[in-house]
Amino acid sequence: MRAALLSLAVASIGAAQPVSTRAAQPTTPGAAPPTSTSAARPAAPADAFAQLEGLAGDWEADLPGYGKMHDTVRLISNGRAIEETIGTAADNEASIYTRDGDRVLITHYCAMTPDGHQVRLESAPPHGTAGRLEFVLVGSTNLHDPKAPHMRRMSMTLVDRDHFSEQWTKTEAGKDTVFELNFTRRAEDIGHKT
Repeated sequence: MRAALLSLAVASIGAAQPVSTRAAQPTTPGAAPPTSTSAARPAAPADAFAQLEGLAGDWEADLPGYGKMHDTVRLISNGRAIEETIGTAADNEASIYTRDGDRVLITHYCAMTPDGHQVRLESAPPHGTAGRLEFVLVGSTNLHDPKAPHMRRMSMTLVDRDHFSEQWTKTEAGKDTVFELNFTRRAEDIGHKT
């Protein structure tokens, strides 16, 4: 039972299925997600936080063995922060995105350990491809053992206004596992966004 819950917890933070497992090392996980033909990628703002604001709405992705995973992205604190909740009504995790100059910080509230922990990730100042954001671990709280499972990297690709993906890299006992989830804007949300 505990293993099944841990698997679901890992799945609920952006894991359709493992993409790879390898020894921990700083590498860029996987390839970009498939492109969509439903809408061309809009010209993305150079400001990484502004790119994330465009994700406000309800999203879903198929998670083999569990069905549909939901992702709700909303602006909070008068638009100064973004809240993302991934999972199901009964089992979910949240991340809060905030601006720090030209970087974006994430505090991810993880349910992979028995009493929960929080990891803090940050993006580099934006450069390169608009629509691709890379976040790396800079600290954690309530993580009692560094060998315990926790997220150390997240890559996000904004495909177009109705599609994006997240790749989360989990490290546990020196091994990385990369999970990918490809989100589609929920049908009732399509056409309501400008």
